[in-house]
Amino acid sequence: MQSIKKSLLLKLVTSFSLLSLVTVSLVAIMAYVLARDALKQSIFDRLSVATSLKDYEINQWLNTQYQDVLLSAKLPEVQDQAEILLNYKGLVQPVALRSYPKRSGKITRFS
Repeated sequence: MQSIKKSLLLKLVTSFSLLSLVTVSLVAIMAYVLARDALKQSIFDRLSVATSLKDYEINQWLNTQYQDVLLSAKLPEVQDQAEILLNYKGLVQPVALRSYPKRSGKITRFS
C-alpha cells in the first residue's frame, strides 16, 4: 500500500510540475514576444519623429537660403553686374564666354 501511495503521489507531483512548467514557459514566451514588439514599435515611432524633425529643419534651411538669394539679387551691385552681364554680348575672355550662358540663366531666373 505504501508503494502505491508513493507511486500515486509521485505521478501527481510530476504531472503538476510539468503542467506548471508548461504554463510558466508559455507566459514567459508571450511576455518576451509582446515586449519585443512594443520595443520595436517604440523605436519606429521615435525614428519617425526624428525624420519629421529633420525634414522640417532641412526645408527651413532651404527656404532661408532661397530668401537670402532673393535678397542678394535685389542689391544694387548685383543688379548692376547682372545687367552688364546680360546686356553685353561681346565678352573678350574665353572663360567668360563659356560661363555666360550658365550665369545668365541663373540670374534671369531670380529676377
